[in-house]
Amino acid sequence: ALHSACYHGHLRFVQFLLDSGADQSLTARAVDYPLSPTAATSGAFPVTSTIAHTMFALPRPESAGSVGDSSISSTLSLCDDQQQTPVIWAYEKGHDQIVALLKHYANKRPDSDVCSEYSSGDSSYTPLPSPLGRLRSMTKEKAEILQLRASLANSFHLSLSDVDFQEAVGSGSFGKVYKGTYRGKTVAIKRYRAVAYGAKSEVDMFCREVSILCKLQHPNVISLVGACLDDPSQFAIITEFVSNGSLFSLLHEQKRVLEMALRLNIGIDVARGMRYLHELAERPVIHRDLNSHNILLHENGRAIVADFGESRFMAQRDSDNMTKQPGNLRWMAPEVFTQCGRYDRKADVFSYALCVWEIHAAELPFAHLKPAAAAAEMAYKRARPPLPPHPTVQFPAHVINTITSAWQHDPDSRPDFADILPNIEKFASPNNDPESLLMDINRDSTTSPSSVSALKNHWESKNSPNGIFKSLPVIE
Repeated sequence: ALHSACYHGHLRFVQFLLDSGADQSLTARAVDYPLSPTAATSGAFPVTSTIAHTMFALPRPESAGSVGDSSISSTLSLCDDQQQTPVIWAYEKGHDQIVALLKHYANKRPDSDVCSEYSSGDSSYTPLPSPLGRLRSMTKEKAEILQLRASLANSFHLSLSDVDFQEAVGSGSFGKVYKGTYRGKTVAIKRYRAVAYGAKSEVDMFCREVSILCKLQHPNVISLVGACLDDPSQFAIITEFVSNGSLFSLLHEQKRVLEMALRLNIGIDVARGMRYLHELAERPVIHRDLNSHNILLHENGRAIVADFGESRFMAQRDSDNMTKQPGNLRWMAPEVFTQCGRYDRKADVFSYALCVWEIHAAELPFAHLKPAAAAAEMAYKRARPPLPPHPTVQFPAHVINTITSAWQHDPDSRPDFADILPNIEKFASPNNDPESLLMDINRDSTTSPSSVSALKNHWESKNSPNGIFKSLPVIE
């Protein structure tokens, strides 16, 4: 049955069989032939069942030599008539998701040498994507581009020749982000690096991000200006330009100290943007990659949520839609990291809690660990970044309560953003002065992020109870 399901690409059935203990090391030979009229009408098994059909066709390993008699009208043999394991069948048929699933389950068995003929001796059996998988990917991506071109409103269709590029302001695995102008307006240009169809998932990510952004409109969510869809080498997403950059850059690269009023307002703005995405958008969205890199700040201190390359519409029901690991591991919810099943919008709530902690601590969560190790600590040991046992100037009571409720291990125990907002909005500062809220700290090369946090804590303790301060002591 496992061979049959792998051969025909029945992903859910393969997972069911693996969960039931199916042995990947068994071998068989693939054959395919029409059912005889007698068999088809006898009611032994449904004519329409491709799984039953192939199971009928599969020989037992000990009787494999009998395959090929005159009653078989056509035979498909993989790898020169050798009997093969299920993973080889899936690979040869281009079912790359099934190959990855088999690999995942086999890795749980240290003694397994499934498909050793395709193994490098480590954790990988087969090269991905397979030839057929690559062809299917190319066809799918071209169809996605055509569908996006047809569905995207004309006002969002832009030509790259109409955009004036200035300096690069960021980069990622997708390509680079530039500052530029479009029709006299300052914009950010997310330029995807030129890729061939089927080479990687950049095309899929691009199409997904454009299709999501074009349906979003909220003061705390990045605004789409348009997209260039003419050619993969010209793919670009043009959005509003956010002058103060990312929260990550302000805290950890520029070594800026944020006033308490601004810190509180950033948390409120992000929660408002996330509530809109989860509940109020035309098509609700799960962000799946909320972190300080993707929280941007305008000159007036208003925070917006950006970067929807890993996001999904909640209504999507793809088999792999909500089981894979997207986004940055350091801010990843335990249920996403462990890949134990489907997850939902509460994964964004967990990431939000880490962002709020980061804003008030001026440190990365688990800064002493690499991202994967940090995610493992949170998922398997249920560790969390440190909080004071009692409210402090740095961590007021309502901030501690918000964080601890939002990063609970059980997703169902975490609040929705609609529940978070009433508890924090009453602490908003209505009139921010950006010049007084963003404070430069000593930029000596010896100043580390940990010393930035220590300096901020020391200085806040000497100022007013609400933590507002206008200047910093000079470090000698």
